[in-house]
Amino acid sequence: MSECAVKFSVFTKAWRDMPLARLGEYVRSLGFDGIELPVRAGFQVEPEGVERDLPEAAKTLAGEGVSIFSVADGTDERTFAACAAAGVPVVRICPVLEGPFTESMDAWRRKLDDLTPLLEEHGVTLGLQNHCDPRFVPHAMALKYLLDGRDRRHVAAVWDAAHNALEG
Repeated sequence: MSECAVKFSVFTKAWRDMPLARLGEYVRSLGFDGIELPVRAGFQVEPEGVERDLPEAAKTLAGEGVSIFSVADGTDERTFAACAAAGVPVVRICPVLEGPFTESMDAWRRKLDDLTPLLEEHGVTLGLQNHCDPRFVPHAMALKYLLDGRDRRHVAAVWDAAHNALEG
């Protein structure tokens, strides 16, 4: 029998206190191939130590048969470089909207233009996720607007169906 080409991952936000080796063992027992790892204060990898800790986290999880498919973090070059070093292909963000909707969306398009050379340099994709909260990109059409004209190797959508449904 051939191996399935589809891989499944889970966001590990709920297991912030679980040691990485145990986390890998646990998510593998649930049938997942990989994870999205939050890089946040109080989690297994924190922003201040991302360059040192993310590659180590990837090695620890790989020892349990689990890959880091993406991290939930910001848009700084240190994170992109750490992801490249650790073999993590995607940095997922929820773009924050500040000010009127259309002006904020256009500001994000300019920011994506500015980030693209760094993403290309490090071989990392920035995944933009919708979120049902007035502070964030709310739905799939807004994601489409941000992605129009972009190279999907560098900027892509992480469509969240549940948040899209809640948005209406």
